[in-house]
Amino acid sequence: MLVVSEFVGCSPSLSGAIRVNPWNVDSVADGIYSAIKMPLHDRHLRHAKHWRYVSTHTAAFWVKVCPASTPCIHPSEMHHANTVTLAAFPDCTG
Repeated sequence: MLVVSEFVGCSPSLSGAIRVNPWNVDSVADGIYSAIKMPLHDRHLRHAKHWRYVSTHTAAFWVKVCPASTPCIHPSEMHHANTVTLAAFPDCTG
């Protein structure tokens, strides 16, 4: 079960996650409580959905989909289908 900040860019993509305002202690507490109290079956369904999303929408996926937004990643740095190494670009400001 994911409890994520409502300010995180991926928050809309993880539609089954419980979104909280991290600056509001009550919001965070309520989100954690909701996650703990959620029926196990629902938690499993949400986990499976999120796992499918994050395992297919990797850094390598986004480099292929949005190459203009990742100018510091050279194709030679794509060592594995699910891995992008940025270490070769220490001065990269994106």
